[in-house]
Amino acid sequence: MPKNVEVICGDALRVPFPPFTKFVANIPYTISSPITFKLLDQQFETAIIMYQWEFAERLVAKCGDENYSRISVEVYRRCDAEILERVGKENFWPEPKVDSAIVRLRPNVKFHVDDEEIFRALTRAIFNHRRKVARNAIMCELERIVGDNARKRVIDWVKREKMLERSCLLYTSDAADDGESVDL
Repeated sequence: MPKNVEVICGDALRVPFPPFTKFVANIPYTISSPITFKLLDQQFETAIIMYQWEFAERLVAKCGDENYSRISVEVYRRCDAEILERVGKENFWPEPKVDSAIVRLRPNVKFHVDDEEIFRALTRAIFNHRRKVARNAIMCELERIVGDNARKRVIDWVKREKMLERSCLLYTSDAADDGESVDL
């Protein structure tokens, strides 16, 4: 084995990643989200990962696409994601029920946030409660995480980060789709 390759045996979700520049993996599809979130917290040059086709579509989805999700927001703000190739289920034995995709991730931070906890709580609240009015979903989630001063902290953060101008994160609720404004 080449000297610049290190094989680590263990649960990828529990074992700390050593410093690396390249990440190449054919992962169990059941851990696609958690391993992707863990990878996004690392510093690397390129990642090539085999994902389930539907998950890969969510990774590269743009605002307004039906596949737009929490993972789309996180990947967009931190990486360039590209589906390199669709791999049909007939290429595997035994044949699975789903197609796969080879995806390349390259770090490219499009915007920084000062408060990761608030940002993640916002995205989690919005995408976990799509049918609720955005404000209610956000405030319920944030009060659970950051306590009574959630409203002030969120308003300050949204103003500071200019979230309403930079992304369509807050425009994913049904209320916003009906033309109503999102008012924190």
